Amino acid sequence: MPRSVPFVLRSVALWCAAAAGVALLAVLLRGILAPDPYAGFFYKAQQLEARGLTELALKHYRLLSDSHPESAFAPASLEAQANLLTGLGRKSGNRTQLEEAIALYRRLADTYANDRAAGKALIAAGDIAANDLQDRATARVIFNDVLTRFPNNDFYASQATLKLGHLSLDEGKKDEARTLLQRVLQRYPTFPEACAEAQYQLGVLFETLFKNKTWAENAYRATIARYAPTVWAANARQRLGLLIYQMSSTRHPDRLVLIETQPLPDDTGDSDAFARGTLTAALRPILAARGLDADVTTLRGWSLEPFWAAFDPGRPSSVSASPLSPFNNIADSAGLFYDRRQNTNGGAALLDLQRELDAVHPTVIFNGQWQLVVGYDSEHQQVLLQSRGARVQKVSVKQLQEGWKRKAPDGGAFTLLSFYAPGERTRVRRLPGNAADAAVARIESADGKPLVVGPVGTPEPTATPTAPPLLGLRPTFVFELKPLSSADAHKRALRRAATLMLRARDGGVLINLEALNALAGELERLGTPPGVTPKATPELPLPLPAVEPTATPDAAFPLDENAVPTPTATTAPEATLSPPISVPNVPVNAARQVERAEALLGWFKAPLHRWIGARRDAAAYLDVAAAALRQPQLGRAGDDLRASVAALGRAAAALPSANTLGGSTLSPNARRGFAEAARQLRAARELEKRAVAAMQGA
Repeated sequence: MPRSVPFVLRSVALWCAAAAGVALLAVLLRGILAPDPYAGFFYKAQQLEARGLTELALKHYRLLSDSHPESAFAPASLEAQANLLTGLGRKSGNRTQLEEAIALYRRLADTYANDRAAGKALIAAGDIAANDLQDRATARVIFNDVLTRFPNNDFYASQATLKLGHLSLDEGKKDEARTLLQRVLQRYPTFPEACAEAQYQLGVLFETLFKNKTWAENAYRATIARYAPTVWAANARQRLGLLIYQMSSTRHPDRLVLIETQPLPDDTGDSDAFARGTLTAALRPILAARGLDADVTTLRGWSLEPFWAAFDPGRPSSVSASPLSPFNNIADSAGLFYDRRQNTNGGAALLDLQRELDAVHPTVIFNGQWQLVVGYDSEHQQVLLQSRGARVQKVSVKQLQEGWKRKAPDGGAFTLLSFYAPGERTRVRRLPGNAADAAVARIESADGKPLVVGPVGTPEPTATPTAPPLLGLRPTFVFELKPLSSADAHKRALRRAATLMLRARDGGVLINLEALNALAGELERLGTPPGVTPKATPELPLPLPAVEPTATPDAAFPLDENAVPTPTATTAPEATLSPPISVPNVPVNAARQVERAEALLGWFKAPLHRWIGARRDAAAYLDVAAAALRQPQLGRAGDDLRASVAALGRAAAALPSANTLGGSTLSPNARRGFAEAARQLRAARELEKRAVAAMQGA
């Protein structure tokens, strides 16, 4: 500033400049230090998530990401939403939630491409598409998008390339899979975990698709040699041990096989239907081994027995036996298939048992009671049994064969039942280091002495000229089973039970709702005075909930106790009843009316007691299912069935006794009794009809 400017003006200018500088600094500091005004939404959502209030947390995250996309917390909100929906979808099997999670991950990557979570979000979205939804086409698009967006990020690129190789392997594209897996080894050597997995998967590729066991052996050996500290090296040891075992042209080498199961219950049931020794009791340890420790009430529900009740118009006083197989229906409800085998000698039976265990099929045998076989040790000539709890006992082959000679409940010696879940991918447990020893440490003999198992690596498998022995290897296999879902089992049973209750007949026998309909019609005719045309009693005004049609049962109702259930494709039942069987209003002489009345009174003795017992069991099961599925309408369905039982009791009480029918003609009092009984049967039918609708909606 020129010195000619007065001092006062110079002072004012300097003061203004200083003030402007201070103001600018304040603005900058405010921008740097001031908190995001929408941070509270994010922190509140985190608190709700920590308290388990998932729905409220999702709403807070969604409000922030949708209403304030400019917030610094918007990308984290999208990621949190996607993470929560992924967990919920995987737990419940809800595809919609998983698809929404994919959309949120991709939205994060599209909207905030420079955010640190963008690449991770795309990898997560691809994993959901590939593994949870089995949508390989979408997964391919996502993983290729990762390679396009992050060409210079070796971590993301290595993961995407590896996962594309997985997809090609799963789809049987062997040449493409080999190219992608080898690309991981060539381009990303600084990521040992990815390289270890790629090297291992090359072995699986060569073994399963190329059918070249020498290539597979070399790939597994390379995994063990180059990536020893990783779990993939442990997996390679197991696959290589089995490969050498299969390639041996002489006697198979000794091996230990163990199928890991859940603890078993201490009892096998508390009723005759599920008592020790019965065929149905064989299911109890099998279900518990996969995490379904079902009580007797639940097993009865899954058997569908409580949902079958009948009226035989030709023989009203006879109890019509249910044609259902409880054994098959429980297995179907649980989602299991089974194979039954019998042999005439112990040697063949042991060979069948070994084959089933090698295929990872838990097996039950009968040696006075049903026992679960979970493995064998060929070196010590022992079979591994699990009878209760988590303890596994060893018995000698000779001892097992002696007990196995006993005839099973279905009449044969050396009987075994093996069970498997259709479409199941049983996997070998990852056993790093000496974890194989730990996995078998719980195996004990009856005298409490631990099973002697040497360290992994001794004894060595029998060598062949093309497969030299590998030092530090023993074929020890510990398999993991896929646990069964209690919710899925209940849903299968409820769908099948509802379908059964809507069936009109079994041969000449009327069942369930149609039985009540026909029986009420007959009683209405008996309650109509001579010369008066019978009028159908109006059904009670019990509102029915709107129910969408549901899927058919997973299998038909097999009648053969030993039949292997197979899925069948049928038309989905509507939420309406089968067409009623009409009873023609033809004139009947008085004597015939009395005769028919006497016959129908017989139904209200033993057949009615059978019906009431079945419906009480059904109501008890619906209470269990309501609690397990958290669906109160099932509890109300159980109440409806109990109300039906009460209505049936009132119907029986209203009927006249046989000695008061009035001789050759029904008396007026007798007719009034039949009319009231018919009204109560109609009420029972409406209550059971409403229960069916609730079951269909589960």
